[in-house]
Amino acid sequence: MKTDGIWYKLFLTFPGVFFELTGQSPSLGESYEFGSIEVKELSFRIDGVFLPTADDPDLPICFAEVQLQYDAKFYSRFFTEIFIYLRQNEPSRDWQATVLYPDRQTEPPAPSWYREFFDSGRLQSLYLDELGDITPESVGIGAVQLIVSSENQAPTLARQLIQRTPQIIADVGIQREFVELIETIMIYKLPQKGREEIEAMLGLSELKDTKVYQEAKLEGKLEGKLEGRQETTAEIIPRLQNLGLTVDQIAVAVNMSVEEVQQFIQNQSDRIS
Repeated sequence: MKTDGIWYKLFLTFPGVFFELTGQSPSLGESYEFGSIEVKELSFRIDGVFLPTADDPDLPICFAEVQLQYDAKFYSRFFTEIFIYLRQNEPSRDWQATVLYPDRQTEPPAPSWYREFFDSGRLQSLYLDELGDITPESVGIGAVQLIVSSENQAPTLARQLIQRTPQIIADVGIQREFVELIETIMIYKLPQKGREEIEAMLGLSELKDTKVYQEAKLEGKLEGKLEGRQETTAEIIPRLQNLGLTVDQIAVAVNMSVEEVQQFIQNQSDRIS
């Protein structure tokens, strides 16, 4: 399954998950702004960059990459992206990089000419199949495990996450966003099943009918993206395009199909021309 949009939405909505994965406090996510950044030479794009928003000068810039397929030249490309970004922006802060692999077999050998980055700990490799059991405190790590789980394991894991969400997340609006993220992951993982079938599988139909869920939906930042969609997407999609998101990532962010987003972009282009 194509997961770029899911990873982007996960880190964008719950930035603390990234820092939790790297063995730090998830509260660090409150001190960063996450985005996908394109460097202008050779059209390189870094999957994700956490830029500090706090005044603390000791907070480093964090480059994040999700690499789910073996690529012998991955590190050369990744470091090239980072170095071009550093040259173009000349940040005053230090930096570090983290790569998420599904397993150790997917990681290519470390090139000798980049040895100092591996030896110094500036680069960190994480293996998603070694995350271990879900801890009671972390639904974020559970979402990561759901992304890399098998199709047979996914429904049970998704139901457990949804059941635990109200116990872990106090804010009902964030609860709704997390449940919708879980639903999106399952749609990606089980493309042969329709949305209604997945909702029934996860018990979401009953949840979405509750008063608390409906109130949280009305308070959401993307209120009206399905009802009265035209006005909302007219504002949201161009802004996401300007930020450099792909059509797949935009579709996940606004809860639309890729085809709907493509059609909307085409209609806007036709109007301008």
